[in-house]
Amino acid sequence: MIRKVIQSNPTTLVVTLPKKWTVKHNIHKGDEINILEDGNGNLILGSDSMPKPKTINITFQSSQKQYVQGIIRNLYMNGYDEIHCKYHGEEDIIYITSILHYLIGFEIVDQNNDGCTIKIINQEKKEEYVSFLRKCFHNINYMGSILQESLNNKPSQLTQQKIEDLSWNVTKFSSYCRRIIIKFGLTQDYKYSVDYLLLTFLHMISHNFLYAYDFLLQRNLHPSVQNKKYIKEVIDSFQLLSELYYNKEVDVGALQTQVKELIEDRKLMQNNKSAPFIKYFSEIARIINPLITKIHARYLL
Repeated sequence: MIRKVIQSNPTTLVVTLPKKWTVKHNIHKGDEINILEDGNGNLILGSDSMPKPKTINITFQSSQKQYVQGIIRNLYMNGYDEIHCKYHGEEDIIYITSILHYLIGFEIVDQNNDGCTIKIINQEKKEEYVSFLRKCFHNINYMGSILQESLNNKPSQLTQQKIEDLSWNVTKFSSYCRRIIIKFGLTQDYKYSVDYLLLTFLHMISHNFLYAYDFLLQRNLHPSVQNKKYIKEVIDSFQLLSELYYNKEVDVGALQTQVKELIEDRKLMQNNKSAPFIKYFSEIARIINPLITKIHARYLL
């Protein structure tokens, strides 16, 4: 990396610091940085406090499960390294412990009757990003294949558990990838900004597969041939979206047309008794639609 030397005053020369580097190491105006010289005359930047842990104190305003877990997960994805929590109710610790299973590197390091401290134990690694993103696609495609096969059989708790486990895997992997994007200051790169949106939507898609099968199991539904065809086309569309991300040879126009037709087909099923079940797949098609253009544009840069 080359930086231009600037004349600040008659006796001082200045070199600016790269934005991505300052974000990654949490450097701000007024911070002190050590400049060391090695045996070859090279200058090395360093700081006694780098990397600075990103910490926050929070007081829960509710003991509702989704509220407690949502706060912890969002702070994790936004790059916080240490969270000091004050409970609203005694059940808060149960919800916190449960969500930590899906936040890679986060652990409770201290707790008492009033609260706890959560800390990152294993620092995220940028080089793991690609493999964890691929795991998200793989898990969702596998969920789709399991669900499609199950439509010809009686819904079962075993299949529901398989789909739920895969969905939580997507939550874990997508959260970790989003944390990496934030921690390494990658949001200014268009490709990573698209990825951040993609990861959010992958999380939503996996949950729609899970909710769909839960509904199927609870109502003991037997989808019609028309509904099975619709579900297969949605699952196939996601498979093509996965291929588009890794392979530019996918016919983008044909995929867009196919997904738009799926969204419109939803209207034909409004009066069908399976409509509440089909709506989960219609929502997946709706989520896929904007991603096609964004992923395609990602390759044009």
